[in-house]
Amino acid sequence: MTQSSFIAPEKYAEAIRQIPYGKVVTLADLRTYLGQDDSVPFFSGVATLIVAWSEGDDPIPYWRVLKSGGEVNAKYPGGLEAQRELLEA
Repeated sequence: MTQSSFIAPEKYAEAIRQIPYGKVVTLADLRTYLGQDDSVPFFSGVATLIVAWSEGDDPIPYWRVLKSGGEVNAKYPGGLEAQRELLEA
């Protein structure tokens, strides 16, 4: 069963932390994993951006999340080039 309501960024952070090193997922993959349907792409994008821009002692590998079409995200910290570099590392 899917839900169309907003899911807190903390839930996105938990899901992103589970992405294995060397792997990537799309925002659509995250929505599916968290039980959301495709009617809420805006909310998943916002939640992921909140995670990406959050600061803390335990960095969340937000760079492993691609846009739903498989593209890197220019809105992540450092823009397209920074995400590419983090993915290549």
